[in-house]
Amino acid sequence: SLRWEGVVEGMREFRREFGGEFAVEVMVIPQNLEACGRIAEVIRTIGPDEVQVNTPLRPSPVRPLRREELEGVLGSFEGMRFRWVYGEEKPEVGRRVGFRRLRLLKRTGEP
Repeated sequence: SLRWEGVVEGMREFRREFGGEFAVEVMVIPQNLEACGRIAEVIRTIGPDEVQVNTPLRPSPVRPLRREELEGVLGSFEGMRFRWVYGEEKPEVGRRVGFRRLRLLKRTGEP
């Protein structure tokens, strides 16, 4: 069975061995909002190149955090390079993928 400590140690080991860009995603929901400081401390020990701070914006059984709520925890990640879901410009799918390709994807469900 997986244990939290083992997962974190595995991430640290992977980080030491992996030569590429390494990012860690944090999904913040109301239930773990107050733990963000502790989560950030653990992430610092891993040393990723980037931290992605998100909240579920797609349909989910938990409500997403409002911009102001999520903004309130960003200080926990101070000194780390991070992106956050409300700070990123959303691409227009039709323009990036192309409408013909988008119709094909919707029809077949394949890349």
